Amino acid sequence: MSNDSETPPRSASLPGSSANAGSDDSVPDPADHLDPSTGESWVRPLPEPGADLLPPGVLETSLPPWGGIPAFGEQPKEESGLPAPPPRAARARPIPNLGHTLLLLVLAAVTLFATELLVFSIAMATHMFGQESSEQLLREPRLLIPTMAISYLVIVALAWPFFSNLWQEPFPRGVRWNAAAVRRRGSLFLGVGVALSICVQLLSNFLPIPKTLPIDNFFRTPADLWLVAIFGTLLAPACEELAFRGFLLPSLASAWDWMARSGSRRGNGGLGRDLSQLARAIQPRWTARPAGTALYGESGSHDGLTDARRNPLPDPKWSTNALIFSSILTSIGFALLHADQLGHSMAPLAVLFTVSLVLCAVRLKWHSLAASALVHAAYNGTIFTLIFYATDGFRHLDKLAR
Repeated sequence: MSNDSETPPRSASLPGSSANAGSDDSVPDPADHLDPSTGESWVRPLPEPGADLLPPGVLETSLPPWGGIPAFGEQPKEESGLPAPPPRAARARPIPNLGHTLLLLVLAAVTLFATELLVFSIAMATHMFGQESSEQLLREPRLLIPTMAISYLVIVALAWPFFSNLWQEPFPRGVRWNAAAVRRRGSLFLGVGVALSICVQLLSNFLPIPKTLPIDNFFRTPADLWLVAIFGTLLAPACEELAFRGFLLPSLASAWDWMARSGSRRGNGGLGRDLSQLARAIQPRWTARPAGTALYGESGSHDGLTDARRNPLPDPKWSTNALIFSSILTSIGFALLHADQLGHSMAPLAVLFTVSLVLCAVRLKWHSLAASALVHAAYNGTIFTLIFYATDGFRHLDKLAR
């Protein structure tokens, strides 16, 4: 016998079907909608207009408080017993580059011109130094030294926030100040500066240095010499290192390697081939990578100075040729900066060129601008200390001419 008579039509089991129309069986039996596995009804009422489609608390409990995406600089938390990945190592960034160095040069030129124009105009209008002519004022140490000090401070005050915003890095970190190297090896850097200064003074006795130089005009009175000594020991070394070893040296090294890589990509022929061959000529490369754990902002600290001290920015991986090229050009520029003071005499300029090479080596070896600044300050300070003792405390300047 067929089972068709025992199986009710499909329409008879559906609520509201025509087979049940008009009968009391049109009301669905809740038992028909029970889930056999759980015993719960699978029927859910439709949400009212405007109501949330998810039950309350689902979003709050399933997503972290920052919206499911880790906050910038925050490391993933441990889940399921798995340890969080280690923080990313600091990346070498090619800053400052030549464009940044040109910006600093323009900023320094404009600031020096504006400051000197303002100060000398005030001095001329008020007869600050008597009836001296403009030419005499240009050689007056009591006016020149304070003007240079003001100019240097203004340049640093303007460059600090400008380049910090441009690099998205604290300014000391961007120029690789790295004061931690000085805290660890301060006595070594002081000793290098003192020894370098003494060697230069001894060597000067055998070089054809003129008896008189334009810089001698700064040593006419004890007051002038005190001004020069304070400025040349405390302020000038740090500012000169910032310009030459903080900006010019790294930007030239990065430019050399960039040109070499560009020449290699262009293929054989011409300057590009020569540069690429030079960049590969000497191995191994000098790798400058001081210890660091995270990029600025990734450590969770928003204190730029604290981050610069604890997490110095590593130097790019410059080739040896790039370091030699940049050190030579930087030292030439450093010597030419003092050419007017030395009367363009080749012997003292060659001495300053050598001193600059040593400062470049210190900056590159310890990846620290503070280290080269300390060596520079110790070098100048030793010179003024020797003059102090030779002239009985700057009282008998006539002994300098002997």
